[in-house]
Amino acid sequence: MLPEPLLAAVAAGAGVIAQAAGTGLWHSILPRIEEWFAHLGERRARALNAQLGATNEALEAAPEDDSARKDAEDAWKTRLQDVLMELDESEQIEFAGLLTRLRDEVDAARSADRASAGDNSVAAGGNINLNARDSAVAVVRNEGGIHVNPPQPGPDTTK
Repeated sequence: MLPEPLLAAVAAGAGVIAQAAGTGLWHSILPRIEEWFAHLGERRARALNAQLGATNEALEAAPEDDSARKDAEDAWKTRLQDVLMELDESEQIEFAGLLTRLRDEVDAARSADRASAGDNSVAAGGNINLNARDSAVAVVRNEGGIHVNPPQPGPDTTK
């Protein structure tokens, strides 16, 4: 059985894999995990990398399926525990550190992608395009009120 700090790192790593798979974060974590799997020998690394790929494909196909993400996380907890058991003590500590750092990076990236808004506000996690037509007003921020005086029918006297 692994010590508690290593089990916490396993949970962090499994969560990272399940959260990042099928998202834009995947390609930032994948090379670093694959690099560590290489410590286990070519055959074992190839098998684990194939399982990483299968996880990514499955979650890419079902990005909103929370149960699929939970299943992937559970599966990777077992796999990562097995990986840690194959490493010597110093490698265990180093790999656990990587898993914890990856969790922190993924959490930070996911937080940056979230938008929040206060009362009477709208939040968006991407671009917002505002268009105003036919005497409408488009406002990004207004603290002092808006007064609109639409043009009156008749000849234009502003020229």
